[in-house]
Amino acid sequence: MVRKLPFYFILLLFISAGVKSTPSDVKPQVGFTSQPSWVKPINLSDLPAQIEKPMHYRLFDRQINIEDNFGYFVRSRYKYTDSAGVQDNASIRIRFNPAFEELTFHKVEVFRDNKLVQSVGKDQIKIINAEDEQQSNLYSGEYEALILLKDIRVGDELEYSYTHYGQNPVFNGNFGHFASFGWGVDIDKVSFSLTADSSRKLRVKTTKDSLQPIVTSNERSTHYSIEVLNSKKIIADSDMPSWYTPYPYVQFSQYQDWAQLKAWANGLFENTQVKDKGLQSFITELQKMDKRDALNEAIRFTQEDIRYLGLELGVNSHLPRSPDEVFRHRYGDCKDKALLLSVLLDAVDIKASPILVSSVERAEISSYLPTHQAFNHVINRIEYNGSYYFVDATMSYQGKDIDQLYQPDFGKALLIDASDTTVIDAEPAKRNSKIVIEEDIFSANYFSPVMWRIKTTMHGADAESFRYRMATRGLDDISNDYANYYANSYPSLEVARTMKVADDPVSNIVVVEEQYSVPNYWKLNEKNDAEFSFYADYAHDYTKLPKSVRRTSPLHLSFPIEIKHSVSFHLPEDIDFSHLEFDEKVESEYIQFRSQLRYDKRRLILTNQYQTLAPFVPKSDVAKHLSNLKTVNEHKGFWGKVTNVYEQSTDIKFDAMLNEIKRKAQQAKGE
Repeated sequence: MVRKLPFYFILLLFISAGVKSTPSDVKPQVGFTSQPSWVKPINLSDLPAQIEKPMHYRLFDRQINIEDNFGYFVRSRYKYTDSAGVQDNASIRIRFNPAFEELTFHKVEVFRDNKLVQSVGKDQIKIINAEDEQQSNLYSGEYEALILLKDIRVGDELEYSYTHYGQNPVFNGNFGHFASFGWGVDIDKVSFSLTADSSRKLRVKTTKDSLQPIVTSNERSTHYSIEVLNSKKIIADSDMPSWYTPYPYVQFSQYQDWAQLKAWANGLFENTQVKDKGLQSFITELQKMDKRDALNEAIRFTQEDIRYLGLELGVNSHLPRSPDEVFRHRYGDCKDKALLLSVLLDAVDIKASPILVSSVERAEISSYLPTHQAFNHVINRIEYNGSYYFVDATMSYQGKDIDQLYQPDFGKALLIDASDTTVIDAEPAKRNSKIVIEEDIFSANYFSPVMWRIKTTMHGADAESFRYRMATRGLDDISNDYANYYANSYPSLEVARTMKVADDPVSNIVVVEEQYSVPNYWKLNEKNDAEFSFYADYAHDYTKLPKSVRRTSPLHLSFPIEIKHSVSFHLPEDIDFSHLEFDEKVESEYIQFRSQLRYDKRRLILTNQYQTLAPFVPKSDVAKHLSNLKTVNEHKGFWGKVTNVYEQSTDIKFDAMLNEIKRKAQQAKGE
């Protein structure tokens, strides 16, 4: 069962932890103990007549006792009903963080024909490193307790139970929890209970009335319990917004309001003293600059000169390191960088408050009860010249001026400052993301190779993305990728001129120019018609229909997207295509699309413009939106023909120019 939990539930489960500390170079120990005395026995339901394949889940029981060192007990039982189930589920993996958490198993038993045939002991537990995000330079200190089961057969049943103890001291004993009640599998019985001291005054929020807990209290404690019989699997749609979950849940939170949560968060960012002489010297240099230059340099320094590295061990999962340490070591994660940037800008009289945001929940954090679990990232809100700017210090290769930087949109945020303001709007006034593609295809005749020129102008986010790829991969690799991509459509394509890149970091614009020679561009059919086609389809990746067309959830849109893609096809002779001209639009609350075809002096010009206006489409409007996308996709290119092409006409000047371009390209490669 543990392997089947939704990821967000696993994350929230393991963010809680305890008081003991294990040295980082000592592998933690996990063994077997008797289950806690406060655990209540839960009876199994009878097996139904129809059992599921490849696994049939009989029980998922969770019991929490906050007052017993945040004890979290889990018991699961399931039946292997197919060989695929044995193949994929004959192991148990439980994640924990030994810096502040203890894990102990109670039993791991295998039943065959209702008889106990195997009982796993401590010798079968393997402890392995569980750093999932090492490639992203994030280290949490987590481990996994792994049990590889032996002699598992179709028809066997596995039951196991374990308890986590502890909570990360950074939370100061404040409790928060999301209890999920929906998965991609059927479960005969789901049971949940929570016991807390009566003084905790937990707040509870449910997403379904049927999940309202039964509450019993006495002078010492309050007990919450929920039971669901015959929990049915939930099939999630593809392309859902990250904040949307189809899985029902119950939230518990000890925070009474957002102000209480802000007080906790403010305490994390109090260490703003600067003692390091190197940092003091750098601040002095900033103070000598024009204020705008100092602002831009502080952002550049924090983004580029402080490498991203998250050592999120123990309390440093949420507590930032001191600006002195971050400056001296030249590395830090989001919260470290945000605090350093705040200190640098405060020194030049610019307010740059850290704000807690969620890259998953975004604006939906305000719909939760106040909880530290809603946030997974820290950026800065900068106040400058009467405007707010939202700057992410973990981004890199951005432009050199505050007004041209791409600003991420996290929707809502918890403001970290001395004011009474708590949750704020974190939607930037300007985001700066646009791409313009201009193509020219020159055809001297119907038999010679065509010359294909492409100019791509990228603004904001697109410029920053390309700048990063240039820095990490190099121009040669990128140009080779581009040529191979086009060669999928034109296998005989040749590079006629080396790719050129012009970067203007102040305006945050990158211009890329390409040139190719394409033989066999025209296709002569049996009727002596010369057929041709060209595409203004850069937006196609954003207009594909989702896998889940019949939906029960909203549809995610990439936002903001603004694309203008035009192709000018230069014909060998003046053939009037003006009767095919069109100007069509598709407009809604969510997208704008315009497709134009014009004929002008031997040129056919197709221009497609696509823009998203919102980050998602509500379920009620998805059907209409998908219909609009079908219309958009009908205009991704143009197909035409020239009739009665019998003889090869030549353009001596054009062929000579093309041959000279090829010669110079070959010469450049040889150098």
